[in-house]
Amino acid sequence: MRITLHIAPMEGMTTFPMRVFLNMTSRPDGATSPFIRVTKTFPDRGLPETFVPELFALRGHYHYSIVPQFMSCDVDNFLRACELLPPDIAPVIELNCGCPTPNAAGRNAGSGILENPDTFRATINHLTDRLGPKRLAVKMRVGFSDPSEFPSLLDA
Repeated sequence: MRITLHIAPMEGMTTFPMRVFLNMTSRPDGATSPFIRVTKTFPDRGLPETFVPELFALRGHYHYSIVPQFMSCDVDNFLRACELLPPDIAPVIELNCGCPTPNAAGRNAGSGILENPDTFRATINHLTDRLGPKRLAVKMRVGFSDPSEFPSLLDA
């Protein structure tokens, strides 16, 4: 029996050196990067090579797949950043809907996007339509303020 191991993102923990260590010790099948905050002005022409070296300079040197994670309060900014990672480099890109910090959530980024299930649904539908099938992953909390919100969010 084969067990699939995927390293989930944890800010400050799933950095590149930690992913290299885990690659050496446990041979994961995949990893998700810590998020990069996408804004109107960042990234503008390219992603920093230090963001996910496995996608750029070290491409092909590690056996695990890597899913880059973006956080944004603006769908167009998110899509603009996705264009910097074509499907042959990053088949899947993850939207961070989990960060609860007031700075993110207060601007409808991170878990803030979960506050209104209709807005969340429209965002997911728009991103899926634009990115194509099976290209969008979503990291999310079970609700914005209460776990009872999860069924309506999951339905989206």
